[in-house]
Amino acid sequence: MQNELIGLLKRKGTGKTMGKSLTQEDLLRLPEYLLSTECDSITKATILTAILMLEPTEEEAVYIESLRHSYINSIPESCHFLLSPKLKDQNPILHKILNHIELTENEMHAVMDCIYSNQPNELKAAYLEGLRLKRETEQENTIAAQYMQTKTQHVTLPIPILIDIADPYDGFSRNWVLTPFAAPILAAIGLPVVLHGVTAVGPKYGLNAAKIIHTAHKSTQLSVSQAAHQIEDPTIGWAFIHQHAFSPESADLIPLRKAMVKRPVLATIEKLMMPIRATKTLLITGYTHPPYRDMLTNLMKNLDYIHTSIIIRGVEGATLLPLDRQAPFTPLHGTRNNKQFTRPTDWGITEQELPSIETPTAEENLKVGLSILRNEPSAYRDQMLYYCASIATFAGRQKAESLEAIQHALESGNALKRWEQAQNNAI
Repeated sequence: MQNELIGLLKRKGTGKTMGKSLTQEDLLRLPEYLLSTECDSITKATILTAILMLEPTEEEAVYIESLRHSYINSIPESCHFLLSPKLKDQNPILHKILNHIELTENEMHAVMDCIYSNQPNELKAAYLEGLRLKRETEQENTIAAQYMQTKTQHVTLPIPILIDIADPYDGFSRNWVLTPFAAPILAAIGLPVVLHGVTAVGPKYGLNAAKIIHTAHKSTQLSVSQAAHQIEDPTIGWAFIHQHAFSPESADLIPLRKAMVKRPVLATIEKLMMPIRATKTLLITGYTHPPYRDMLTNLMKNLDYIHTSIIIRGVEGATLLPLDRQAPFTPLHGTRNNKQFTRPTDWGITEQELPSIETPTAEENLKVGLSILRNEPSAYRDQMLYYCASIATFAGRQKAESLEAIQHALESGNALKRWEQAQNNAI
């Protein structure tokens, strides 16, 4: 029955401009799900928030009006607060969110305090879903990011540069994950790399760096100090660090996010925490839809710990550059913000469409990655050459020298050796 409720939530609670309507049949089934002990109360709070906030059809408006009069017996007690006629007095912050009103700085701080407290999960879900449907403002995003920084352990290394590849933690569902193999290649040409993420999180629950590294029988559970030591090791030069290590309180919110189903503000921000830094840290992250570029640009400019960054419209919203077309990217440094483009042919690499991947597995992904590190010719090796060479130029390297150095790192086996030596120390 939980799966049926999730199906209704996916249809109704998509987002501010993409929400769809529930049918009369859906509305007739919903009361059963809301009262069922088989359904998660967090999911119930999330769909109720969506129903209350998104523009209703005539049928939905009738349902909402009926719910306001019968909610005591129609929904679980843990969700009563959402329909309480005294909500404006009992929780003025939630009342503002449900009515699409921007929060003040203090109010957003209070929301984040709640999210990271032992307050009821149903209230946390209502806050997070409500903010997403209202559409978080620049100030709200900034405060959320600054708050999450206080929940993140940091270490700064005495090295001149570090590349932080900040891909979405929920991973890929239609493409191979190449960052765990790009990291040792970049390290081999003198550009240390830090990767970070979680084992699995929604909405995609796709392939990500953690799953690939685990599949290779390597540890994903390095401590912050162990990851830092591995990056500083001149024979390795890269590391993956799990969110559980650098922000355990944030990692503890994953079950809440799973029951909510939809992507909250936490998913936008968590990849920007930069747990390991250097004298100069180049943060590289991605986006899917053009409006997210502006949102990320504004957010990252407001975060004083991010000094140099690149935002790429890559594959599935990540940093991986597509092999079949040009990709826009925006370097951010100070007040400069100039959208540019890159494409494989800029590097003498043939543009081509990669094979469609129906059900990507971590095992197959590992094989693809290792074949690249063994310098076996393929379209994926070409994509990797293009991706790593582009990152090298983002970091200030010369174009021709970058591609030559990357090819040598693969031909010599240096990159493969750095892969083999990494992530072998568990806590």
